[in-house]
Amino acid sequence: MRPARVSRILLVIFCVFGLAAIAAAEGYRVGPEDVLTIKVFGETSLSKDYEVAADGSIRLPWIKDIPVKGLTPREIESTLEQRLGEDYLVDPQVSVTVKEYKAQKVYILGSVKSPGYYTLRGDTRVLEAIAMAGGITEEGGKEFILIRGGADEMQGESIEALMASGGEKESIEDFTSQHHNVRVMRIDGYKLLESGDLTQNYALEAGDILSVQKASFIYFDGEVKKPGPVPYEEGLTLLKAITLAGGRTDLGSNRVVITRVDDGKNQQFKVNLRKISQDLTKDFVLQPGDIVKVRRSLF
Repeated sequence: MRPARVSRILLVIFCVFGLAAIAAAEGYRVGPEDVLTIKVFGETSLSKDYEVAADGSIRLPWIKDIPVKGLTPREIESTLEQRLGEDYLVDPQVSVTVKEYKAQKVYILGSVKSPGYYTLRGDTRVLEAIAMAGGITEEGGKEFILIRGGADEMQGESIEALMASGGEKESIEDFTSQHHNVRVMRIDGYKLLESGDLTQNYALEAGDILSVQKASFIYFDGEVKKPGPVPYEEGLTLLKAITLAGGRTDLGSNRVVITRVDDGKNQQFKVNLRKISQDLTKDFVLQPGDIVKVRRSLF
């Protein structure tokens, strides 16, 4: 992942969504623990802050138990104007704003700069959520995992343990195997960040868990110009990976040995680059963690 490029993309996204923040707040649906600032024109005794109770209601001095859970600020204004106008005031004018957002939480984990829980404010999507968490770290990869319904199923210590693990794929798979009422969505960050394909820029819902996975690598040894790790992406082939490693040196041969660890056992694959170049359909598909050694030419 190129940090500078990703940072620029996320900055643009963050600015765009920042301009839309007011509009998004208008569409926010209130829930328990949210704090509302309610102003009734000409009625100072009613104009104050109200916390939404656990049952989703608020209580005004003259009116008790007004259900507001799931309503937008505009809908709450209409409800209050109707209730106050029935028995108490003539043509009441009410304004409602959300002072503190506490009900709609999502958890952002993994390779982000500030992992933790964040509050949804209207239409919050994957890329905006990552920007809210400070963006992707240098070790972050291009695979995101979205768990829907996870916070409801994995409460308390389970959530804390998942956060402590850094949201690694193995920990997520372990948790989801124990909780069956969750939906796991794998998001191709390469398409989102590099190709501009926003079809997977899903809108988040309360209780979602979003994890940015660490980058996976292929490791090069032998006669390549840039030995060492090469970032892995889905479907990466041997020829493309060699290009990413700078290509073969002048001493590099067509003989390549690929070592792969599978279930604790080493497997070796011998590949001839000349044969692949003659028939690209035979290009070798790599897997994360593969070790690729380009042999030195004998002549």
